[in-house]
Amino acid sequence: MRQIADGDRERSGRRSCNVCSSVDESTESACEPQGDSVSAALIDRKTQVTRTKPTQTRRVVIFFGALGVGIVLVGFLAMKSARHLGNEEGERSVERLSLVWPSFRAMPVDDRALLAGLSMTCRVQDRPAVKSAVIACLQEAAADPRATLPKGFDRSRAQTRLEELLRLTAA
Repeated sequence: MRQIADGDRERSGRRSCNVCSSVDESTESACEPQGDSVSAALIDRKTQVTRTKPTQTRRVVIFFGALGVGIVLVGFLAMKSARHLGNEEGERSVERLSLVWPSFRAMPVDDRALLAGLSMTCRVQDRPAVKSAVIACLQEAAADPRATLPKGFDRSRAQTRLEELLRLTAA
């Protein structure tokens, strides 16, 4: 006897047993149910199939749904913490620049953009809150070939403008 799939059974034209899905190839006759025990086995088998399949599918859907929600939640929290940290660093940078230029927030946009780019390059927020340390940091950044500069500023122009701003502060 061999096991055959439902589609093979329909195409072959042979009769097969609904309980064991087998066909006797020598006589091509199906096994016949043997009373109530076979009928009970058939009912139990169908019930088992219908119970496990939706339960397994439901578990998979719940697992992947929970996984998706977890990923979205972690991403959201990461964005919130990154934004918070970025705001803190920005405020510390402004505090450091205000040590050198007390009216930093009232400066022209181009000057503020230049100082902001230089402060990001040298990470002025991580330097001590001392005027000389801030000035040294900005001068290092102006000399750096990879410095973050606003549009229209090249390295030589940035160095020149920084020196002008420092002279205005000293006066």
